[in-house]
Amino acid sequence: PGVEDEMENVILTETAVVVDDNIITSQGVGTAIDFALKLIEVLDGEEKAKEIAESIVF
Repeated sequence: PGVEDEMENVILTETAVVVDDNIITSQGVGTAIDFALKLIEVLDGEEKAKEIAESIVF
């Protein structure tokens, strides 16, 4: 956040985590857990991500 005016040819979204082909991005430090869970989902599957989310009471 804060550099939107400097960016060209991008699609901006309010989504915490965005997956675009093999690129995964997030908004910043406040979305670290969401970002980590998305990485786990992409790399090891949705069930594993759900398991970890439940184990950290997220």
